[in-house]
Amino acid sequence: KNHEILDTAASAFETLKQYPEARKLREAALTIRGEVSGDQSADYAVGLMKLGDLSRQEGHIDEATGYYRKAAALGDRPEVAGALLHLGIIKYGKKDDSGALDFFQRAQNAAPSMSMAGPAMTWQARVRQRQQDGAAAAESLYRTALAAEDLSSPDRALTMEIFAGFLREH
Repeated sequence: KNHEILDTAASAFETLKQYPEARKLREAALTIRGEVSGDQSADYAVGLMKLGDLSRQEGHIDEATGYYRKAAALGDRPEVAGALLHLGIIKYGKKDDSGALDFFQRAQNAAPSMSMAGPAMTWQARVRQRQQDGAAAAESLYRTALAAEDLSSPDRALTMEIFAGFLREH
């Protein structure tokens, strides 16, 4: 009844790109999380996120999205901020700006730290950037995201790169 042991082993298999073995362990860990903490708990949401992330690593985006939706359905809590961000990116790709902004705002609000809220703000800026009168809002969001992100984080580097492209256009 210890999901942590299974999660540790699953992480090792993921590192080796042995995804079928990792999946079996992640699914067993999720079952244990449900039995111990309940299928509405934050711990269960973490298990769903781990399965979603594994599915995404495997390139199974639709499957990952299903796990992320289940996690997000458990409420806007820090454990599901990544799921909300992923769901927003899907809406963004489908040019559903309103739906994307909703998920990005929820991710920002649920983020456990300001540095994790940065990517949500960067994506909000991208949505605003493609709206007709959104340049000022986009610039403000990019600057806020940069201020929130850790100086040496990959998220900050990506935000800087996207923001630089925005500044070249405007």
